[in-house]
Amino acid sequence: MTSRTNEFFGFIEKGNVDLENVSLRKPKLSNVQDAFLAEAYLIHNTIVHLCTFLEKIRGAYLKGRTVSNVHKLSRPLMECSFEELSKLELNDLQRDEIDHQASTIINSCVQKISSLQQKLKEKQYQIPKRTGWLQSFKSPEKLTKTETIVAHYSSILWYLQSELSDVSSTLYRLQDLRLRRAQERKTIMSDILHPQQANDMSVAEIPDSELPNYFSQEQLMELEQENDLLLQEFEHTMQQVHETGKSLTEIARLQTEISTQLSAQSTIAEKLYDDAMSVADSITGGNRQLIHAKSRNSRTARIFFFLFTILGLLLLALDRIV
Repeated sequence: MTSRTNEFFGFIEKGNVDLENVSLRKPKLSNVQDAFLAEAYLIHNTIVHLCTFLEKIRGAYLKGRTVSNVHKLSRPLMECSFEELSKLELNDLQRDEIDHQASTIINSCVQKISSLQQKLKEKQYQIPKRTGWLQSFKSPEKLTKTETIVAHYSSILWYLQSELSDVSSTLYRLQDLRLRRAQERKTIMSDILHPQQANDMSVAEIPDSELPNYFSQEQLMELEQENDLLLQEFEHTMQQVHETGKSLTEIARLQTEISTQLSAQSTIAEKLYDDAMSVADSITGGNRQLIHAKSRNSRTARIFFFLFTILGLLLLALDRIV
């Protein structure tokens, strides 16, 4: 017989794959037949995309600049790379727009997850109750399959809600840091507009009528312009603090709603797990009873076999004697 060892090793070398350089294959949504799973994949991809965007935009979001260069980008913000966003300058209006867009995406995901929860409840209603004598005629394989699907769906919802809670927390931390920095700038501007003298020593104010005696007309105009700019900056900072506070309140509300849903989903998952363990225990107990009944029936059959054999032999012996 011809040796094919070298051919075998050749196939092995062709099949060797460097696992570290292999990219993860994402499931194609077009191949997903289950509508529930397809919707869950879409929600997952949306959350991951938003989380990645918030991580990339963090630097530009927290810079505190007021001049924007977004017009230089060739693509929308959500599609830009980290290198492009690292050189980005945003104004407060664009930061508010990012807050609004992220909150809208999170709200949309919350509504979609709620819709999936309703589908899960409808699926749970398809599981027949385990009470009544008619259930003995039900196929246990079908019951187990339905319950397994429900448990799988419940785990998917729990995971999606956990992801959504994480991304909403990330957005909340960004907005909170932005608010604290705005409040710091507000404090600095307030100190500039209303400076406090050292050792609480009051300085006599100069009457407006005597200002020309101390400052020239050009100096007075420069002081007025600086004062106007400071006031505008202060008012803008106050408005920014107010808008950021509103965004934080909205995100906090979403986090509370997500946490409530996550807690409810965890309770459902625990109940399904307990039911599954109960079913497993019931199946184990049933198998034990079947084994015991089988052994008992076989023992009884052997006893009857020996009895009938002995009786048959006795009848044969009596027949010969007679």
